[in-house]
Amino acid sequence: MSLPTIGVENSFIKAKLRRVEVFDCSGDMAYARIRSAFYKRTNAVLFVLNASSHDLHDVLHTFMAEFSEQGPKDAVRVVVLNKADLLSDTEAAVLRQRVTQSTGLTDVFLVSAHSGLNVDTMFDAISDMCEKAHLSSATLPSSPSPSSSSSSSSSPSQHVTPSKYADHTITAQPSSMGSQIMMFKQKMLEQEAMRNESSTGSCLRSLGLCLICLPVAF
Repeated sequence: MSLPTIGVENSFIKAKLRRVEVFDCSGDMAYARIRSAFYKRTNAVLFVLNASSHDLHDVLHTFMAEFSEQGPKDAVRVVVLNKADLLSDTEAAVLRQRVTQSTGLTDVFLVSAHSGLNVDTMFDAISDMCEKAHLSSATLPSSPSPSSSSSSSSSPSQHVTPSKYADHTITAQPSSMGSQIMMFKQKMLEQEAMRNESSTGSCLRSLGLCLICLPVAF
């Protein structure tokens, strides 16, 4: 049995040849301020629930509203239902329809973290969805303006190597919320520098995803 996420866990994966930085965020309301620090620079948000949850509607709408208030308006939004390997095909189809009707989101993925069912397919699909959103919006993610007079545009760009973003886990405790938020803000500045570098062309080579494990009753 896996333990619940504490604060934010940071990792990297590859999807469709793109470097994807995943921020696995706890849905615990004690970490709301920390969680929201990652919203503004994300390309997509994944609302993750257990497929056997009984209160899908309320919890989904709570976190969708939270992200809508603080995240990019054109970020990709998807619902991920974990433990789908425990459902029959009929149950899975009914659940997908139920979630779509409840949230208005048509991108609903049924996966299994335990067996790996549909996990790679999901990240590849989300990667393509982010690419499409990037090509159709000049603000996702933001690129340095040609006329900008900031020091970052006037000096040679510095290549950000993957080693600077070595895989690691970031955890936060309520008692040290202030210092953790400052650390996360610095992390977001580093992420933005990497994202700006990766989006200089028409193709999106680097993504940031917020994966929120929602607290629900099972």
